[in-house]
Amino acid sequence: MRLEDVQALLDASFQGVEEGAARMNEPGDSRFDGRRSAVWLEYRWYVEGRGLGEVFVKWKRVGKEAC
Repeated sequence: MRLEDVQALLDASFQGVEEGAARMNEPGDSRFDGRRSAVWLEYRWYVEGRGLGEVFVKWKRVGKEAC
């Protein structure tokens, strides 16, 4: 499955559910430019009622332009 397909699936699955915190996407955040890791991460938190959904998406660390 391609990254954009996973992101679209998550967006559709959690449509209308409040995000519990700002979404963090490592390639889009300069704080992670020097991080030595084999993967990029995207973090999402969703809140509904008394529940919390925490989603981590990982993909091979490639150049930012390839993300």
